[in-house]
Amino acid sequence: MQETSIVELAYVPTTADATQAIRARMRATPAGRLQSRILLASTVVVLGAFAMYLAVSEEPSLRMTVLCLASPTLSIGMYLLVPALQGRQVHRMVAPQGKFRAVVDDAGVRGGGRAREYTHPRAEGTPDKPNPPHIRLF
Repeated sequence: MQETSIVELAYVPTTADATQAIRARMRATPAGRLQSRILLASTVVVLGAFAMYLAVSEEPSLRMTVLCLASPTLSIGMYLLVPALQGRQVHRMVAPQGKFRAVVDDAGVRGGGRAREYTHPRAEGTPDKPNPPHIRLF
């Protein structure tokens, strides 16, 4: 008879994990790459306009200088802050679901977690009666 080894994995989601996942998704998806390019392009355009303004103007105004330097700062701030703020919101939704668990053995990975208890309170998954197809554990 062959021994089966069983490993139980447990994971508590953190805000840093959610933020990292959102940043990775921004790099991997076309929409995320487009957002990054738009922010970069707007920064370059504003800095270019500021350089032209300084080259043409004999006496630059303080108001225009502050506006032209604040716009790229805002763009860079958005680039850095938006994933962090979205990660916090995702974590706030996921945190009440508690610790996620999965069991790995020779037959494969069986997973679950307490997420089903909150999102689908009547869902039952047993070996003889699997979860309905619209309920995904992972």
